[in-house]
Amino acid sequence: MEDNTPQVSGEAITINEHGQIDVPHHPIISYTQGDTGLWGDVSGVMDAAVEKAYEGERQIVWQPAEPAGKQEGQEGASCIGFSLTAQSDVLSLLTSGVLMLRHMEWLEAADILQDNFNAVVQSSMIPQDCSLYCECEKVSTSEFCTAVVEHMNDEAIFDVDAAQYDALAAKFKEEFESATENTVEIAKKAMEKARKKLTEAGQFTEEKGEKLKAFLENDLSRVSEEMKKGAKAKLNPSRLSTGALASMSKLLHKTGVAFSSFADKADASLSCKSGEITSAGRLTCKACGHEMNFKKTGRIPPCPKCHKTEFTKGY
Repeated sequence: MEDNTPQVSGEAITINEHGQIDVPHHPIISYTQGDTGLWGDVSGVMDAAVEKAYEGERQIVWQPAEPAGKQEGQEGASCIGFSLTAQSDVLSLLTSGVLMLRHMEWLEAADILQDNFNAVVQSSMIPQDCSLYCECEKVSTSEFCTAVVEHMNDEAIFDVDAAQYDALAAKFKEEFESATENTVEIAKKAMEKARKKLTEAGQFTEEKGEKLKAFLENDLSRVSEEMKKGAKAKLNPSRLSTGALASMSKLLHKTGVAFSSFADKADASLSCKSGEITSAGRLTCKACGHEMNFKKTGRIPPCPKCHKTEFTKGY
């Protein structure tokens, strides 16, 4: 994630005669980066939360602090700043960011930042520098911060499993198109063949391959059902980018085979849950009705509004 320095003139945060802070819409906030290399990613997440909350009306102007001993006369310095040390980690810095935004009374941005980095952690993804011992997937600082920003934009969390899911969908399409018949039974054999080939190639374990295959079966049923209902134009391959949804759409448009009962499951069992992998589409929270529009394959986070974990899928 790039550290894009805002191109606006900032103003200092000051303390008024009543002992309260006065925060302008473009406050200067100083930082000392140290040797951690975290600042670009972390400040990018805080900037995204502010943008999401205020749509450009407010913006933090980050200013590198002068070295120790020179800060007293620093022009435009605010009474709030960040100091990174060798012990700094992503989660503690984001937590400090939440506290800072609350202290500034930018409460909407504070809530967005806290809710979204908590949701990414709840999806079993944590940064490598986190000292928490658990069965979570540990990712780089940049990957974690990118996941938080994507979650703010109601996008699925893209990770290794999501990439493997796209690979399985593409391999399934390849195997099915090479078959001499286009039937549901041949499709099932093609999906199992695709799973076996990618497992043997070391792309994923036997257990993970079975899970991804089950997710793909459900997705294929949903896409096929949507196309039967008349959504062919909406799911036209020319309107889609890459990923599992594009692979499934190309296959269905080409063959015309109905896969709506491909997974051999009742409609109720085709609901999506947090932690599962799914293709691009629209997920609607069963609890509060909030919609998340995913532009690519990814892992489903909890609902950012009510934190429930079950969704229906549409396109």
